[in-house]
Amino acid sequence: MSIREAHSNFGHIGIQSLDKLAKAMNLKLTGKMKACSTCLIENARHSKTHKMATTERATLPGERWGIDLTGPFQEALNGIKYVAVSVDKKTNYRKRTTPSHTSPKIKQKLEMHLKNY
Repeated sequence: MSIREAHSNFGHIGIQSLDKLAKAMNLKLTGKMKACSTCLIENARHSKTHKMATTERATLPGERWGIDLTGPFQEALNGIKYVAVSVDKKTNYRKRTTPSHTSPKIKQKLEMHLKNY
């Protein structure tokens, strides 16, 4: 069984846990572990964000946004290298996008999301 298939089938666990599980199940894993876009997105979504001190507070939803772009990561299975997360400072609503690695694409995705809000 390929490492990619096992990682996906067994709940997106890390390589050490995956290796232990495969040994316990007498499975031989083949191939190399690549970055998983699902794991990258979920890790970014659940990471603790640092709150910046500011004197200005948002009074309406959509009035003030925080945007964080992380990457480049090792290319994931579907070609994702970056993860962008935007946070509405009033409601704490979070939206993540997975843009391509070019600046115009990142700008386009963020503008599209913010325009629709």
